[in-house]
Amino acid sequence: MSFEVRLKELHIELPPPPQPLATYVPAIQAGTFLFLSGVLPMRDGQLAFSGKLGCDLMVEQGMEAARLARLERTGDRQSRNSGRWTELHGS
Repeated sequence: MSFEVRLKELHIELPPPPQPLATYVPAIQAGTFLFLSGVLPMRDGQLAFSGKLGCDLMVEQGMEAARLARLERTGDRQSRNSGRWTELHGS
């Protein structure tokens, strides 16, 4: 099953790659590893969550923030990889 088909089955739409908010390199690939920086929970180009888990954010909000950050970078990785994904694991 292709990456794109699996995303559609899960009703997940990847956001466009983010524009860096500062001067940094958003990703560096070394072999099979991809090192990321500046990963934030963005929604519609805006920071969706900020604060400390357990103090400013509930656990559910922290989970949604992690999901948004993961989708943001998955979209970024998809664009860097020219759509050559073959597998998608997890939810």
